[in-house]
Amino acid sequence: MSRAVSAVSAASLVLTVAACARTLWPVTTTQIHAYAPDVFACVQATATDLGYHSSQSDTAHRVYDGRRESNARGFVDPSQIGAADRLRIRVETPKQSNDVVLRIEAQTVSVQQGNAERFEQPESASPRVLDDAAKIRAKCAPATPPAGGRGTP
Repeated sequence: MSRAVSAVSAASLVLTVAACARTLWPVTTTQIHAYAPDVFACVQATATDLGYHSSQSDTAHRVYDGRRESNARGFVDPSQIGAADRLRIRVETPKQSNDVVLRIEAQTVSVQQGNAERFEQPESASPRVLDDAAKIRAKCAPATPPAGGRGTP
């Protein structure tokens, strides 16, 4: 019986953390008239300029997952050894439209050292990662496309 209770507790913990992560990590979605490969190239270059290292980048599906490590500590916890800002970005091309959808999720996690291994805990997105997401959006999804070309950022 205790295994069943433990399994239910673990499952509810995962759902709770997932629900909290959604409210802690804001997502911005912008629809623009642009050429998707150019927008994705802009995302990669801008994120790199801001200090993010691509931990997973899928050019074929235009998905970017970047991470920037920090020694900053968000709260007093002796097991916290650092933090990381993450940007999860997707450039989508809806089938019924000539536009591109730029979806940016800004995340912050604290890096903890447990007895046997390191693990990450979700935190509210830091002001710095929120600012970085806004910079990428402003540069790669301008309000009006530049004159000439195919609407490249």
